[in-house]
Amino acid sequence: MRLGSPAGLLSRSPPKLKNLRYRHRTRGLPFSHAEFIAFNSPFTLDDLVSQLRFTPAAVAADVKVAFRRFLTYRPINEFEFFFESIGLPPSSSPAAASYRDIFLSDEARLLASVSALVHFGFPWTKLGLLYREEPSVFSSEPRLPRR
Repeated sequence: MRLGSPAGLLSRSPPKLKNLRYRHRTRGLPFSHAEFIAFNSPFTLDDLVSQLRFTPAAVAADVKVAFRRFLTYRPINEFEFFFESIGLPPSSSPAAASYRDIFLSDEARLLASVSALVHFGFPWTKLGLLYREEPSVFSSEPRLPRR
């Protein structure tokens, strides 16, 4: 089952789908980036969901409302999700701390570098290895080779 297929999306948990929709619709990330981040950052998502307040008898609709309300009034640090999704440890990652902003869309160079690498076939889940070895790749403007 492909990650982006409708059947694949139906098998995902509601918080992951909310996370995907939030990143794509609200934050304006490309769908493929939002999808990889949402489905490859389980520990950061668990930490976020544990902050929600609802009763133990709450039904799924109550959880959805609580999640939506939480995201509306408390912006989340998107770098923690991003760095976990590329294979770096969540929360404790010094990489996330090196960025002052909390929104990925504010870091155009990082997103452009990631887009270029993924476009040319570099696996998303291996980006963390590259970041550990050569973080400057993510802070420079991507350039196409001259012909």
